[in-house]
Amino acid sequence: SDVYKRQHMNRRDAIKIISRTLGYSIAGPTLVGLLSACNSETSPWKAQFLNADEKHMLTHMVDIILPKTDTPGALDLNLVQFIDSVLKHTVKDGPLKRIRQGSKKVTQEFEKTFEKPIQLGVQKEFQQVISSYFDISEKEEEAVFSLLNTPFDKVPFHEKSRFVIYQFLTLIRTLILLGYCTDQSIQENELVY
Repeated sequence: SDVYKRQHMNRRDAIKIISRTLGYSIAGPTLVGLLSACNSETSPWKAQFLNADEKHMLTHMVDIILPKTDTPGALDLNLVQFIDSVLKHTVKDGPLKRIRQGSKKVTQEFEKTFEKPIQLGVQKEFQQVISSYFDISEKEEEAVFSLLNTPFDKVPFHEKSRFVIYQFLTLIRTLILLGYCTDQSIQENELVY
């Protein structure tokens, strides 16, 4: 069905989307190598790309988007580290600026809504923020993807804020799914058909 096709993407499609978002082609083995490096880390890690606010926000977001159930969740697979590494090693200046703008806008929205610094945010609050952007009608979803397919310099000024927010959030969601689906333990133990 169409819903199934929209919700489930294969690895190649995910890499294409990420490549488009970041502005150039990324080799699949590069992403898999970054994931392997993140999964082998046992000591506390220091973010190379994410600032403290982004690290806190993404730690909650990845757990909301892909929580632990009877299968490992995003936090079990160190997907925040994976996202940090992908962004550090693959983002060029233009997309980097927009990703940072999107992150900043989401942070500002969080702080305005909850009247506190994002560093003090809890899971329930992040769930509310994510829902406000992703729990939208199919028509609104189509409009968002149409907007994201527009070159940034062609996006109307009044839509630029919305563009960078959704570019940031959809990139994060795509990286979470890509990291999950390309993790060796998930491929061997959970994705057996």
